[in-house]
Amino acid sequence: MHSKKLYWFGIGLLIFVCLLMHLFAKSLENLRMLHHVLEAFGYYTGYLDTPLTRWLWPVLVIVVLVLLLLAISMITKALEPGVKKDYKIIPFCILITGIISCLTFPSTFGLFLRVPSGLNAVMLSERHDFPLVFSDSDETSIALGFYKLSPGDAEFQVKFIDLNDSTNETTLDFTFNIDKRIRSLRRGIGLLDLWYYTGAPTRLHFFSVENLPGYDPELDNWCDLRFKIVIFNEHESKTFYPYFERYNY
Repeated sequence: MHSKKLYWFGIGLLIFVCLLMHLFAKSLENLRMLHHVLEAFGYYTGYLDTPLTRWLWPVLVIVVLVLLLLAISMITKALEPGVKKDYKIIPFCILITGIISCLTFPSTFGLFLRVPSGLNAVMLSERHDFPLVFSDSDETSIALGFYKLSPGDAEFQVKFIDLNDSTNETTLDFTFNIDKRIRSLRRGIGLLDLWYYTGAPTRLHFFSVENLPGYDPELDNWCDLRFKIVIFNEHESKTFYPYFERYNY
Protein backbone atom coordinates (compact mmCIF):
# COMPACT_ATOMS: atom_id res chain seq x y z
CA MET A 1 0.00 0.00 0.00
CA HIS A 2 1.34 3.40 -1.00
CA SER A 3 0.03 5.23 2.05
CA LYS A 4 -2.18 3.90 4.81
CA LYS A 5 -3.02 7.41 5.94
CA LEU A 6 -4.13 8.39 2.44
CA TYR A 7 -6.18 5.21 2.12
CA TRP A 8 -8.01 5.60 5.43
CA PHE A 9 -8.55 9.31 4.82
CA GLY A 10 -10.16 8.35 1.50
CA ILE A 11 -12.33 5.78 3.29
CA GLY A 12 -13.39 8.40 5.84
CA LEU A 13 -14.25 10.82 3.03
CA LEU A 14 -16.27 8.10 1.28
CA ILE A 15 -18.24 7.44 4.47
CA PHE A 16 -18.93 11.20 4.76
CA VAL A 17 -20.19 11.25 1.15
CA CYS A 18 -22.53 8.34 1.89
CA LEU A 19 -23.90 10.20 4.91
CA LEU A 20 -24.31 13.35 2.80
CA MET A 21 -26.31 11.33 0.26
CA HIS A 22 -28.94 10.74 2.95
CA LEU A 23 -30.03 14.38 2.60
CA PHE A 24 -31.74 13.20 -0.61
CA ALA A 25 -33.38 10.24 1.16
CA LYS A 26 -36.99 10.42 2.30
CA SER A 27 -38.51 9.87 5.71
CA LEU A 28 -41.73 7.94 6.28
CA GLU A 29 -43.53 11.27 5.92
CA ASN A 30 -42.33 11.41 2.30
CA LEU A 31 -40.24 14.43 3.26
CA ARG A 32 -36.61 14.56 2.18
CA MET A 33 -34.08 14.60 5.01
CA LEU A 34 -32.73 17.96 3.85
CA HIS A 35 -35.96 19.55 5.08
CA HIS A 36 -35.59 17.87 8.48
CA VAL A 37 -32.06 19.28 8.73
CA LEU A 38 -33.21 22.77 7.71
CA GLU A 39 -35.98 22.60 10.33
CA ALA A 40 -33.40 21.73 12.99
CA PHE A 41 -31.47 24.89 12.06
CA GLY A 42 -34.62 27.04 12.02
CA TYR A 43 -34.99 27.43 8.25
CA TYR A 44 -38.56 26.16 7.92
CA THR A 45 -40.48 28.23 5.37
CA GLY A 46 -43.71 26.30 4.79
CA TYR A 47 -42.83 25.57 1.16
CA LEU A 48 -41.06 22.53 -0.24
CA ASP A 49 -39.92 24.65 -3.16
CA THR A 50 -38.12 27.79 -1.98
CA PRO A 51 -35.19 29.87 -3.27
CA LEU A 52 -33.08 28.26 -0.53
CA THR A 53 -33.81 24.66 -1.54
CA ARG A 54 -33.77 25.44 -5.26
CA TRP A 55 -30.06 26.30 -5.14
CA LEU A 56 -29.23 23.81 -2.39
CA TRP A 57 -30.25 20.76 -4.46
CA PRO A 58 -27.84 21.32 -7.38
CA VAL A 59 -25.09 22.41 -4.99
CA LEU A 60 -25.51 19.18 -3.02
CA VAL A 61 -25.39 17.10 -6.20
CA ILE A 62 -22.14 18.79 -7.28
CA VAL A 63 -20.60 18.49 -3.79
CA VAL A 64 -21.47 14.78 -3.55
CA LEU A 65 -20.05 14.03 -7.01
CA VAL A 66 -16.84 16.00 -6.42
CA LEU A 67 -16.22 14.45 -2.99
CA LEU A 68 -17.03 10.97 -4.32
CA LEU A 69 -14.51 11.32 -7.16
CA LEU A 70 -11.95 12.74 -4.73
CA ALA A 71 -12.45 9.84 -2.30
CA ILE A 72 -12.14 7.24 -5.08
CA SER A 73 -9.04 9.00 -6.43
CA MET A 74 -7.38 9.01 -3.00
CA ILE A 75 -8.19 5.35 -2.39
CA THR A 76 -6.92 4.35 -5.85
CA LYS A 77 -3.66 6.25 -5.40
CA ALA A 78 -3.10 4.63 -2.01
CA LEU A 79 -3.37 1.10 -3.42
CA GLU A 80 -0.47 -0.72 -5.03
CA PRO A 81 -0.60 -3.80 -7.30
CA GLY A 82 -0.85 -6.97 -5.26
CA VAL A 83 -2.48 -5.30 -2.26
CA LYS A 84 -4.87 -7.46 -0.24
CA LYS A 85 -8.34 -7.87 -1.73
CA ASP A 86 -9.89 -6.73 1.57
CA TYR A 87 -8.60 -3.22 1.01
CA LYS A 88 -10.18 -3.15 -2.46
CA ILE A 89 -13.54 -4.55 -1.33
CA ILE A 90 -14.04 -2.18 1.64
CA PRO A 91 -14.83 0.98 -0.44
CA PHE A 92 -17.28 -0.95 -2.66
CA CYS A 93 -19.06 -2.31 0.43
CA ILE A 94 -19.30 1.17 1.95
CA LEU A 95 -20.72 2.70 -1.25
CA ILE A 96 -23.26 -0.10 -1.84
CA THR A 97 -24.35 -0.01 1.81
CA GLY A 98 -24.78 3.78 1.61
CA ILE A 99 -26.97 3.56 -1.51
CA ILE A 100 -29.14 0.78 -0.05
CA SER A 101 -29.45 2.73 3.19
CA CYS A 102 -30.69 5.81 1.30
CA LEU A 103 -33.35 3.79 -0.54
CA THR A 104 -34.55 2.00 2.61
CA PHE A 105 -34.31 4.99 4.95
CA PRO A 106 -38.12 5.29 5.31
CA SER A 107 -38.05 1.85 6.95
CA THR A 108 -35.45 3.08 9.44
CA PHE A 109 -37.49 6.21 10.13
CA GLY A 110 -40.62 4.10 10.65
CA LEU A 111 -38.75 1.76 12.99
CA PHE A 112 -37.54 4.76 14.99
CA LEU A 113 -41.12 6.04 15.40
CA ARG A 114 -42.23 2.63 16.69
CA VAL A 115 -39.90 2.91 19.67
CA PRO A 116 -41.24 6.09 21.37
CA SER A 117 -44.50 5.97 23.27
CA GLY A 118 -47.29 8.52 23.60
CA LEU A 119 -47.45 11.49 21.27
CA ASN A 120 -43.85 11.07 20.13
CA ALA A 121 -45.03 8.20 17.91
CA VAL A 122 -47.87 10.20 16.31
CA MET A 123 -47.42 11.20 12.66
CA LEU A 124 -49.27 13.91 10.73
CA SER A 125 -50.89 12.69 7.53
CA GLU A 126 -49.42 14.25 4.41
CA ARG A 127 -46.99 16.61 6.12
CA HIS A 128 -45.01 16.78 2.89
CA ASP A 129 -47.96 18.20 0.94
CA PHE A 130 -50.44 19.59 3.43
CA PRO A 131 -53.93 19.12 1.95
CA LEU A 132 -55.97 22.19 1.13
CA VAL A 133 -59.51 21.58 -0.10
CA PHE A 134 -61.47 23.98 -2.29
CA SER A 135 -65.25 23.66 -2.10
CA ASP A 136 -67.85 24.68 -4.70
CA SER A 137 -68.55 27.81 -2.67
CA ASP A 138 -64.89 28.88 -3.06
CA GLU A 139 -64.30 28.26 0.63
CA THR A 140 -60.85 26.90 1.42
CA SER A 141 -60.48 24.22 4.08
CA ILE A 142 -57.64 22.21 5.54
CA ALA A 143 -57.76 18.44 6.01
CA LEU A 144 -56.26 17.18 9.25
CA GLY A 145 -55.55 13.56 10.19
CA PHE A 146 -53.00 11.58 12.21
CA TYR A 147 -51.45 8.11 12.53
CA LYS A 148 -49.64 6.47 15.41
CA LEU A 149 -46.90 3.92 14.73
CA SER A 150 -46.39 2.53 18.24
CA PRO A 151 -48.95 0.44 20.16
CA GLY A 152 -51.33 2.07 22.61
CA ASP A 153 -54.08 4.65 22.61
CA ALA A 154 -53.52 8.36 22.08
CA GLU A 155 -55.87 11.23 22.82
CA PHE A 156 -54.91 14.82 22.19
CA GLN A 157 -56.03 18.27 21.20
CA VAL A 158 -54.68 20.38 18.36
CA LYS A 159 -53.68 24.02 18.11
CA PHE A 160 -52.26 26.16 15.33
CA ILE A 161 -49.55 28.66 16.26
CA ASP A 162 -48.46 31.58 14.09
CA LEU A 163 -44.73 31.30 13.39
CA ASN A 164 -44.36 35.08 13.28
CA ASP A 165 -46.17 35.60 16.58
CA SER A 166 -46.13 32.70 19.06
CA THR A 167 -48.83 34.39 21.17
CA ASN A 168 -51.25 34.18 18.24
CA GLU A 169 -52.73 30.68 18.37
CA THR A 170 -55.98 28.86 17.75
CA THR A 171 -57.01 25.72 19.64
CA LEU A 172 -59.57 23.45 18.01
CA ASP A 173 -62.53 22.55 20.22
CA PHE A 174 -62.22 18.91 19.22
CA THR A 175 -60.29 15.96 20.69
CA PHE A 176 -58.52 13.55 18.36
CA ASN A 177 -58.38 9.87 19.27
CA ILE A 178 -56.12 7.09 18.02
CA ASP A 179 -57.04 3.72 19.53
CA LYS A 180 -54.91 0.60 19.84
CA ARG A 181 -56.64 -1.33 17.07
CA ILE A 182 -53.92 -2.31 14.62
CA ARG A 183 -54.26 -1.45 10.95
CA SER A 184 -51.82 -1.51 8.08
CA LEU A 185 -50.66 1.74 6.55
CA ARG A 186 -49.38 1.66 3.00
CA ARG A 187 -46.93 4.35 2.03
CA GLY A 188 -45.62 4.61 -1.51
CA ILE A 189 -42.24 6.31 -1.21
CA GLY A 190 -39.96 6.73 -4.20
CA LEU A 191 -38.98 3.33 -5.55
CA LEU A 192 -40.45 1.55 -2.54
CA ASP A 193 -43.96 0.50 -1.62
CA LEU A 194 -43.85 0.17 2.14
CA TRP A 195 -46.31 -1.31 4.62
CA TYR A 196 -46.47 -0.26 8.25
CA TYR A 197 -48.76 -1.39 11.03
CA THR A 198 -50.25 1.45 13.00
CA GLY A 199 -52.93 2.21 15.49
CA ALA A 200 -56.26 2.98 13.81
CA PRO A 201 -55.85 6.39 12.12
CA THR A 202 -58.00 9.31 13.09
CA ARG A 203 -60.67 10.29 10.65
CA LEU A 204 -59.83 13.12 8.31
CA HIS A 205 -61.37 16.30 9.71
CA PHE A 206 -61.93 19.42 7.64
CA PHE A 207 -61.53 22.90 9.07
CA SER A 208 -61.97 26.27 7.42
CA VAL A 209 -58.80 28.30 6.92
CA GLU A 210 -60.48 30.86 9.16
CA ASN A 211 -59.21 28.67 12.02
CA LEU A 212 -55.64 29.54 11.13
CA PRO A 213 -54.03 32.28 13.26
CA GLY A 214 -53.43 35.48 11.33
CA TYR A 215 -56.14 34.84 8.75
CA ASP A 216 -57.88 38.00 7.54
CA PRO A 217 -61.20 37.36 5.68
CA GLU A 218 -60.93 40.69 3.86
CA LEU A 219 -57.43 39.95 2.56
CA ASP A 220 -58.12 36.22 2.15
CA ASN A 221 -54.43 35.75 2.99
CA TRP A 222 -54.45 32.04 3.83
CA CYS A 223 -51.73 31.28 1.24
CA ASP A 224 -49.33 33.65 3.00
CA LEU A 225 -49.81 32.24 6.50
CA ARG A 226 -47.00 30.35 8.22
CA PHE A 227 -47.95 28.20 11.16
CA LYS A 228 -47.01 25.09 13.08
CA ILE A 229 -49.37 22.42 14.36
CA VAL A 230 -49.01 21.36 18.00
CA ILE A 231 -50.74 18.29 19.42
CA PHE A 232 -50.93 18.10 23.19
CA ASN A 233 -52.54 16.48 26.20
CA GLU A 234 -52.00 16.91 29.92
CA HIS A 235 -48.73 14.96 29.81
CA GLU A 236 -46.84 15.97 26.66
CA SER A 237 -46.88 17.73 23.31
CA LYS A 238 -45.42 17.37 19.83
CA THR A 239 -44.92 19.93 17.04
CA PHE A 240 -45.41 19.46 13.28
CA TYR A 241 -44.33 21.80 10.50
CA PRO A 242 -46.60 21.29 7.46
CA TYR A 243 -45.31 21.91 3.94
CA PHE A 244 -47.03 23.15 0.80
CA GLU A 245 -46.28 22.88 -2.89
CA ARG A 246 -46.27 26.26 -4.61
CA TYR A 247 -48.46 24.99 -7.41
CA ASN A 248 -51.32 24.73 -4.90
CA TYR A 249 -51.55 28.50 -5.11
